[in-house]
Amino acid sequence: MTERKTNNKGNNKAIRFYVTEDTELFSFLQSQMPQKTRTNIKKILVNGLITINNKACTQYNHPLKKGDEVLLNSVTVVKYAKFRGFKIIFEDDSIVVINKESGLLTIAPTSENEITAFGQLISYIKSKNPSDKIFVVHRLDKYTSGVMLFVKGEANQAYFRSDWSNVVKERIYIGIVEGIPKDSEGKIVSYLKETKTQLVYSTKETDGKLAITHYKVLKSSKKFSMVEFHLETGRKNQIRVHMQDIGNSITGDKKYGAKHNPYDRLMLHAETLSFIHPVSGQLVHFNVRLPRIFSEIVSNKNQKDQI
Repeated sequence: MTERKTNNKGNNKAIRFYVTEDTELFSFLQSQMPQKTRTNIKKILVNGLITINNKACTQYNHPLKKGDEVLLNSVTVVKYAKFRGFKIIFEDDSIVVINKESGLLTIAPTSENEITAFGQLISYIKSKNPSDKIFVVHRLDKYTSGVMLFVKGEANQAYFRSDWSNVVKERIYIGIVEGIPKDSEGKIVSYLKETKTQLVYSTKETDGKLAITHYKVLKSSKKFSMVEFHLETGRKNQIRVHMQDIGNSITGDKKYGAKHNPYDRLMLHAETLSFIHPVSGQLVHFNVRLPRIFSEIVSNKNQKDQI
């Protein structure tokens, strides 16, 4: 018989299971939560609510061994379809995680009156409780899509801002670049500076901001390559500048040297974000699906590849 315990920490309720015989994760969750459908369990996994021996896991067929500890973090997963340019994929009392579409600003300068993700979230949060506050802790470029984090309350904002490099464990981007990089994988290191016209560029001068990007080519066609990026630092326009530096600009990125724009957008997508939750202390992991056009452009059957 599996032992089941409930653990309360802050506003986060967790259910702890102990494995009594070898099995796979999905089968185990089905046996422990018979009231939930297969779809419900898949959502629990995708939204990073499962940890095994204190390590987050989203892999449905992950092998479990006798004695393993499986923790279900019971956090509200919500859907709101009325936002323009994004969907909320996860929300609790501390954080809001969204999937942002290309073309939506994260936040606008005070001089501009444009619809933004931040502005819409402020209205949404205030509609539930006028005293609540929400904060931006990192940004995505207007034409970059993907997973993005906002936090509720000044304490949670301070938590991320004061120790971002240690709190955030993984940031993975997928991009389509022009051409095929000379090396199938590598590490790009430079110092970044910004001109008065907001153009970021690499320099060897150490008074700039250190930027480190790891990349790996996943797939290539005749003129384009799909590349995975792991960020060791998170500087403004970092990936875009670094790919221009090695002669393989992000497709659609005219600002940083791209010659082609077949889909009328910047072909860069924030796929994965994982971090230590500010209240529960657990590692949470969010992954949003790559837009279909990213696979199309590196398919040899795609006519747009001939541009």
